[in-house]
Amino acid sequence: MQTIIADQEEPKCINHPQTATSVRCSKCLDPICLVCAIRTPVGLRCPKCTGAARGRDGTYFVPSLLAQVSRQQYLKALAAATAIGLVSGVAWGQFRYTGNIGDWSFWFALIIGLLAGEGVARAANERRSPQLQIAAAGTVLVAAVVALAWGVLVKEGLTFSQVRPYLGESVIRQYLGMTVPNALFTLFGMFLAAQRLKL
Repeated sequence: MQTIIADQEEPKCINHPQTATSVRCSKCLDPICLVCAIRTPVGLRCPKCTGAARGRDGTYFVPSLLAQVSRQQYLKALAAATAIGLVSGVAWGQFRYTGNIGDWSFWFALIIGLLAGEGVARAANERRSPQLQIAAAGTVLVAAVVALAWGVLVKEGLTFSQVRPYLGESVIRQYLGMTVPNALFTLFGMFLAAQRLKL
């Protein structure tokens, strides 16, 4: 006995109707082409079943859970960054003008960078995003500005209008910590803080 199989048309991809395919999603069994098929541990799945997003190049990708940051996590991270920046900036400014023990700006920038990255990461439940990187790097910058302001306003009892005419003198800039090495140390601390939150 001979069985005759009717010639059936090959199914078309649900996302690309012009593409014929024999691949199906392992969850919903919809036909999918290899462009929109996403490899998972249980087989190929369609973008709908994986929650994938379409990238700029037209392919699909599954966004990492670490990159999904809620508004509440952003607010907690910003609060932590502000607190770390203010407290460490005051400590940096106080230490800079205490006695004749040298300028420890490198170590302060290093420690504040590590603290900022870790503090922002923990406040955001270990999430990572470019916005959190900016918040962590900004923490080090805030600390450097607070340290400068602390030295001028609190330790010396001056206002910025009293100091401004003398900022052209290198001795005054060095005393206040406004030097090229200190700027590089601050940038290094900002880099460290941002690297902790890199995707």
